[in-house]
Amino acid sequence: MQKYKKILLWLAAALTALAGGVGVTQLGASNYMEVTKVMDAVTATTTGNFTLSQNYRNIVYSIDTSGSANAFIQFVGSIGTSTPSTTLARSNANQFEYIVVVDLEDGTAIDGDTGIQLTGTDDNRLIEVNTNLLRWVAPVLTRYSAGTINIQAVAGDNQ
Repeated sequence: MQKYKKILLWLAAALTALAGGVGVTQLGASNYMEVTKVMDAVTATTTGNFTLSQNYRNIVYSIDTSGSANAFIQFVGSIGTSTPSTTLARSNANQFEYIVVVDLEDGTAIDGDTGIQLTGTDDNRLIEVNTNLLRWVAPVLTRYSAGTINIQAVAGDNQ
């Protein structure tokens, strides 16, 4: 009888290990993108680097300004197969839309057409984009007149 208990315990331990353990969370098991600079010390109107977002549920952007930044930041998203150009007119071949983002400080939704207004007071913000099957997402800096803007992104699926 003792021999069978040992075999059953060994079998249970082996099956538990194969199933990934009991109550163990594997870091890195989810779909995760390391922090990436998408705007690096920008001092003019421009579009940041596009993030290929199709494999992520959310993207969080860190917006950090200095030098009394005065500008607007909007975010664009696209389901197109190639990155769009925000300097060309929108069309079937250059499809994108200004998308809503959420300020993680207080949960306020910021309309995509309105964007984030920087008015001479430096800011450090975290903004979330729910990608909702978007393929490409990027920040767009418009109406720039002063300051330096840095934006970093991290993406994941919270799984």
